Amino acid sequence: MPKIKDCLTAEQSLDRIKFEMLVNHYCVQVVSGISLVSIKVKLERNNIPQFQKNSIYRRVEKAWMLEKDNILRQRLLSILEVLELPEKFGIDKDYNIVTLYPQPVLNKEYKVIEVIYKTEKAFLIPSELFNVYCHMEESGKEEKGKKRSKLGRPSTIKPEYIKEWVQLKAEGYTYAQIASRYGYNPTTITYHVKKQISID
Repeated sequence: MPKIKDCLTAEQSLDRIKFEMLVNHYCVQVVSGISLVSIKVKLERNNIPQFQKNSIYRRVEKAWMLEKDNILRQRLLSILEVLELPEKFGIDKDYNIVTLYPQPVLNKEYKVIEVIYKTEKAFLIPSELFNVYCHMEESGKEEKGKKRSKLGRPSTIKPEYIKEWVQLKAEGYTYAQIASRYGYNPTTITYHVKKQISID
C-alpha cells in the first residue's frame, strides 16, 4: 500500500487512490484536534495541483464541520440534562425558604464542569449552542411530521401518554429519555408533564 509521503514527491495530479488517502489522512488529523489553518498550511506545502488542494481542503472542512456539530450537540444535551435535575431548597439572608434551580458551569469549549444552584430559573445559553438547539427543534418538528404521516398518529397527544410520561418522570427518567422513547420533542414532554403535575 502506498504511503502518504509517496503522494507528495512531484507536482502532478494524484490518482484517485492517493487522493482519497490524502483526504482521509487530513480528516483524521482535523477530527483529532488539528486546526483547519494548520491543515491548509500543510496542504500548501504539498506538491500537488491547486485544484486538488482546494478539493481536499473542502472535504476536510466538511468533516470538521460534521465533527464540530456532533460535539456541540453532545455539549447541548449535557446542559439540558443538568437543567432537568431536581430543584433544591435553601434559605436566603432574610431566613426565607427559596427554591434553587440547577445551573451548569461551562468551560471555554462549552463542556459542563460543575453544577451550581441559583434562584434564577433561566440559564443564558451561549449563542453557538442556541443555534444548535434551534436546529434540533426544527429537525425534531420535521421528524415528528414524518412519523405522523407514516404512522397516522393523531395530531393531539393521547392522555394515557401523558400519564405514562408523568410516571416515567417520577421513576427518574429525564425528559430527553422519555422524548426519545415516544418520538416527541423534550420540550413537549416537559410542558405536558409539568401541566399534568400542576393539575393533580
